Amino acid sequence: ALGNLDGALNMSFEDAFYEQFPVDPSDRLWTYMLSAYLEFDTGADLARLSSLDFADDDEFAGDDLIVTNGFDRVAEHLSRDLNLRLNERVSAIDYGSNSVLVKASTGTVVADYLLCTVPLGVLQKGAISFDPPLPEEIQGAIDGLEMGTVNKFLCLWNELFWDESLQYIGLTTETRGRFNYFLNMRTFSDVNALMGFSFGEYSVSTETMPDAAIVDAISSNLKSVYRISIPEPVALLRTRWNSDDCSYGAYSFAPVGARSTLFELFEQPIDNKIFFAGEHTSRAFRGTVHGAYLSGLREAKRIASLL
Repeated sequence: ALGNLDGALNMSFEDAFYEQFPVDPSDRLWTYMLSAYLEFDTGADLARLSSLDFADDDEFAGDDLIVTNGFDRVAEHLSRDLNLRLNERVSAIDYGSNSVLVKASTGTVVADYLLCTVPLGVLQKGAISFDPPLPEEIQGAIDGLEMGTVNKFLCLWNELFWDESLQYIGLTTETRGRFNYFLNMRTFSDVNALMGFSFGEYSVSTETMPDAAIVDAISSNLKSVYRISIPEPVALLRTRWNSDDCSYGAYSFAPVGARSTLFELFEQPIDNKIFFAGEHTSRAFRGTVHGAYLSGLREAKRIASLL
C-alpha cells in the first residue's frame, strides 16, 4: 500500500494514506505498523511527513548489528590520533577572510577549512551564527527540512517476566507512538531490561512527563500483553532528544511542503572553506549512523583534494 501512495507536495503522509486506502484510523494493527515502522524509520509524525518523499532513501547492505559494549567505542576508534578539544561550545563562525575564525567557549580557533557536523536542529535554532550569512540555498535546506523525535526508555528489573527468546516485543496501542515497541536486552546480554520507544508527537509529549508517569504507561502496556502484575523497574534511563540543546531532535526527515532534494544541498561547499556533514546531509541514508559516517568521508575527500 505504501509504495502505491499517490502523494502531493502540500499533503501529509497521514492525509494521503487515509484518503486513498480504506483503513479505519482507529484500526490498532495499522496504527502499530505505521508507528513502529514508518514513524520510527523517519523520526516524523505522520501528520508532518511528506507524502512524496517518505520512503525515497536507500537500504544499506549488510546485517543489522547491536554494539553491546557501548556505542562510544565507535567514536573512540574513529578519534584515534586526532587533536580533540572536548566540552567546547561554538557560537560563531566567520569565513569572510582568507581563514575561517571559529569562536568557541575557550577562545577563537583559526582554520583553513571547516567541516560543520552539528545536527540539523542546532542549525535551525541559530545556535551558531555565520558571517557572512549562509547562502540562500543552504539556509533554505536548513529551514525546509525538519527534525523528528524518537525517544528511548531503558527499564531494568531484578527478575525476568517476559519471553526471553523474543528480540522485539510489539503491541497495538490506541495512541500511535505510545510505547508500542520494545527491544529485549536479554537476547544479547544478561541484563533484565527492555528498551521501550516513543515516536512522533507522542514522543514530544514524553519529554515533559515525570519518570513515574513514564513507568506507569510502560507498565500498563506490558500488563496488557502478559496479563500479570508488572513489578516496578529498579531503574529507568531515558532520552529527551527534542529538548537536548546539542541536537534538538533525533534525526531529520522531509516534511510536508518540502522535497528530499534539500538534503543534497548540503553537499555544496561554501567558498571551498565551509563544508557540511552529518545524517541530514545524506539524502540516501538520512537518519542513520552510516549516513553520517559516509558523509564525513565524502567531505574529508573533498577537503583533501584542495590541499
